[in-house]
Amino acid sequence: MRLRKSCFAHLIRVGGNGTLLLHAVSQARLKVDPEVDRLMEFFSKERILPEAYEDLSKIAPYDRKALELCVKTLVDLGFLTEKPPEAEVAAIAEKLGETYGRDPGALLDKFRNQVKEGAKPYWAASAAQGFKESTGSALPRLDVILFGDCDVHMEADFLRREAA
Repeated sequence: MRLRKSCFAHLIRVGGNGTLLLHAVSQARLKVDPEVDRLMEFFSKERILPEAYEDLSKIAPYDRKALELCVKTLVDLGFLTEKPPEAEVAAIAEKLGETYGRDPGALLDKFRNQVKEGAKPYWAASAAQGFKESTGSALPRLDVILFGDCDVHMEADFLRREAA
């Protein structure tokens, strides 16, 4: 498998040794620690997996399973992709055009609403996530629906950490 950083993925260095990963189309946001930041930089050039895991383990000294889980999470969120840049752009354009109609603004808003995952992170003061947190955990993923109002959004980071 060939993987590279998505052309829609942006890394924004923020204070406190953190980096904000931002996906330009889906608006997925993830604050990560320096190790995951280095992993994303590693994929700035296309890498062939599983061969690249040896080089990756020098950047992030974790076992193979943790590295695979972290990479899978970043692929699932769209920050890493198997597609070459032209194919990635064409796939997004095709999906948006087929699914949401002709108005570019409306189709992008509908797409973003559809792909939202979990609580809106801009309500929470989030700590940087690294391999030891959700991106590289060997624990199974658990999706939970919480009914509430602003309190749920404000406590989302605390609830994630408590669940771990």
